Amino acid sequence: MWVNGVGSLDSKIWLMGEAPGSNEIRQDIPFVGGAGRVLDSMLQEVGIKRTDCYIDNIIRICPPGGTFNSYYHDKSKTVPTDELKAEWVKAQELIAKHKPNVVVAFGNEALVALTGKRAITKWRGSVLECRGVKVIPMLHPSMVMRMWSHRPECIIDLNRIKEEAKTPEFIKYYTDNLIINPKYDDVMHHLTEFLPKQEYIAFDIETQQRQITCMGLGWSKQDSICIPIFYGGNSWWNEAEEYAIISAMRKLFHESQVKFIAQNAQYDMVYIMDKWGIDVPKLWMDTMIAFHCVYPELRKSLAFLTSIYTHRPYYKDMGVNPDTLWHYNCLDTVATWECAMEINQDLKDFKTHDFYRTHSHLLIRPAIKMQRYGVKINMPKRAELKINFEAEDINLQTKLNSVVGHELNPNSSKQMKAFLYEELKLPIQRKRTDKGMVVTADAEAIENLSKVFPNPVFSLILDIRKVRKLLSTYINVALDADNRIRCNYMITGTVTGRLSSRESVYGTGTNLQNISRDPVIRSMFIADKGMKFVNADLSQAEAWIVAYISQDIHMQAVFNKGGDVHTTNATKVFKKRAEEILPAERQLAKALVHAANYGIGSKKFAKIAGISVARADGLLNTHYALYPGIKRWHLEVDQQIKRARILRTPLGRARMFFDRWSPHLLNEALAYVPQSTVADLLNLGIIRSAGAFPPNWTLLMQVHDSVLIQMPEDAHPLHIYRFIKHYFENSLEIYGKRFTIPVDIKVGKNWGQMKKLEVEL
Repeated sequence: MWVNGVGSLDSKIWLMGEAPGSNEIRQDIPFVGGAGRVLDSMLQEVGIKRTDCYIDNIIRICPPGGTFNSYYHDKSKTVPTDELKAEWVKAQELIAKHKPNVVVAFGNEALVALTGKRAITKWRGSVLECRGVKVIPMLHPSMVMRMWSHRPECIIDLNRIKEEAKTPEFIKYYTDNLIINPKYDDVMHHLTEFLPKQEYIAFDIETQQRQITCMGLGWSKQDSICIPIFYGGNSWWNEAEEYAIISAMRKLFHESQVKFIAQNAQYDMVYIMDKWGIDVPKLWMDTMIAFHCVYPELRKSLAFLTSIYTHRPYYKDMGVNPDTLWHYNCLDTVATWECAMEINQDLKDFKTHDFYRTHSHLLIRPAIKMQRYGVKINMPKRAELKINFEAEDINLQTKLNSVVGHELNPNSSKQMKAFLYEELKLPIQRKRTDKGMVVTADAEAIENLSKVFPNPVFSLILDIRKVRKLLSTYINVALDADNRIRCNYMITGTVTGRLSSRESVYGTGTNLQNISRDPVIRSMFIADKGMKFVNADLSQAEAWIVAYISQDIHMQAVFNKGGDVHTTNATKVFKKRAEEILPAERQLAKALVHAANYGIGSKKFAKIAGISVARADGLLNTHYALYPGIKRWHLEVDQQIKRARILRTPLGRARMFFDRWSPHLLNEALAYVPQSTVADLLNLGIIRSAGAFPPNWTLLMQVHDSVLIQMPEDAHPLHIYRFIKHYFENSLEIYGKRFTIPVDIKVGKNWGQMKKLEVEL
C-alpha cells in the first residue's frame, strides 16, 4: 500500500523520511505513531508548524521486512538495485521541480538518496545540496525514540533548518584564508612577527607513525596556517630550517602573551612536549573539556562541536595526501577557534565558567604529567603471571570441553548462544541495547541461568572469561620500551566528571582506571629503585556526601563518630553490639548503604547481596527508618529532575539530564552529585598539590577515589601524613555544615601489597 506525501508542495520546508512503517500504512499519513509524536514535539519546541511543511518518504511503500536490505545487492548496502535508484531519481526530480528552501533528510537512506553521502551521524546538521536545493540531514525521529539522548542535537538541527528555510540561497558563511604548504620565509614571518600579536590561537597537530606531520595554527574562524614538518618518512625542511621553525614555535608558545586553544589538548601537548620540548603554559581552553562542563551527556568530538557551533559542513573524511591533510589540519584549527568562542559564552550562560577555570582546566597539566611518567612494571613477575594464567586457561578449557563433549569458546558470542539456547535449550536471555532487546550470552545472562538451572559448566565458562580478560587486559598489554605502563586520562570520560582512561597517545598501555583489584595483578606495579608507593584513598566518600546533601542528622552522626562506619551501621540494622557483628553482616550493611542511597530497588539489591527479595525489602525499609532524610532527598531529586532537568554539585559542576524520566534516570540522578563531588574533591587535591610536591615525589595514577604517589624510601612517615592530609582532605560545606572526608593512607613497594601508614602524631 502506498503512502503519499502530505502538505503543500509549495512549502519552504520539506521533511523527507525513508519509508512508511505500519502506522503510516494504516493511517495513510507519513510520520505518525511514535516517531510522528517525537517529530511533532520537536517541531513544536523550535516553532515550526507541521502544517507548514511538506512531508514525504523516499520510498512510499513499506519495504519487505521493514528494512532496506532487499533494495541492495550487498550486505553493506553500498550497491543499490535499479528499483531503489529509480526511487532516488523520482525524489530528486520532485525536489528540483518545486524547489523548497530546504529539505530535511531524515535518516541514512534519505541522506544517500538525496546527496549520495552515507553515515547520518557524521553528516547531520551539515548544509548539503540536491539539484540546487539545500538539504540538511537529521537523525530519524525513530532513532530518537530508541535513544532519547539524541533529541538535543535534533533540536539544534531543527533550529538551523528553521533559519535556512528563510531563503533558498546557499549562505556563504566563510571566506577561508588557509595557508597551505607555505614557504620557509612565510612560516618564520608568521611564527615570529604575525602570530605573537594575536589574542587567541587554536593549535592542532597531525601525527603518523608516532611522528608529528604538521602543526596548524588558527587565529580566527577562517584564518589559519599549516606548517608541514614530516611526511612520507622524511623531514619537510632541511635540518637548519626545521631547527629554526621548532625554535620559533617554542618561543611563540613559551614567551608570547597569546591565549592558546586546543581540542583534546592532552594529545597534542604530550606529543609536542615529547618531540620538541614545547610546553603550553598559556593554554586558555580545551574545547572538548570546556564543552563537557556544559553538556556532559553529548558527544565531544570536534566533528560534533563543529556541527552545532559552526556552519561548516562535515569535513572529517578528507584524504591523507599532503594537500588534503594540510587543508584538514587548517580546518581543524579554525573550527576549534570558532567553537571555543561559542563554548566560552555557553559556560557563562550555564554558570559553569568558574568551575571550568578552577577545576577541569587546571587538571589538564597534572593529567599530562601522570600520562608521561607512567608506572614501572615488574617484568619477571609479569612473565610469571603470564605463564600461570595461560596454564590455568588451558586447564579450564580442557575441563570445559570434557564437560560439554566438544570444543566451546566462551568468548565467542555465536558459539555461546548456540550452546545455551539450542544445545541446552535454556530460556533465551535478552538485554536492552541501542538497537532494542537483543539475545545475549553475557556474564549476567549466565549468572541468571545458573541460579535457575545449576550446572558446573557455568562456573567454568565464567572462570575462563575472567582468566582471559586478565591476560588480554592487563598481563599482555603493550608496554613502552622502558617497561613502564602508561595511559591517556580522559577528563571528559564520564558524565559525572570521574576520570576515565585508555591506551596512551602512542597506542601502548591500557585503562588504568579499571585495573583489577586483585592483589596478584596489582603486584606487577612497582616503585622505581629506591622509591616506595603511597596510596591516598578517600574513605566512604560518597556516603559522606549523601549524609550531608540529604541533611540526615542521624547518618551524619555515624560518620562524625569515626571508626568503622559499616560496622556502626550494621549494629543499628541488626541490633547487635559491634563485637557481635559478623564479617558477612558488615559487608551486607555496606551494600545496603549503597543500595539505599541510590534508590536501588529490592530485586536488584537482593541480586547484588545474594539474599531473598523479601529480606532485601526488609533491610531497605529498616535503613530508611533509621535515616529518614534519605527518602526525603530522593523525593527532592525526583522533583528537581522533573522540573528543571539540571543538578548542580556543591563544587559547581552541573549536568543537564536529557533522557526520558524513568526509575533508571532517577537512579542516575541520585548518584550524580555524590559521585561527581567525590571525583572533584580528589582532583582538587591533585590540582592543589601539583606544584607542591617535594623533590623526587611524583603523582603516578588517579584511580576513581584514590591517588598513587611515588616518593623516596626514606620519606618520613610524619611528613607523608601531613602532606597527604593537607592536600587531599579538603573540607566541604553543604547546607551550612562544613565537614572533611578522611583520607586513608597506605604505603608499599608494589601496588598489590600496601600497608596502613603508621605514624606517631
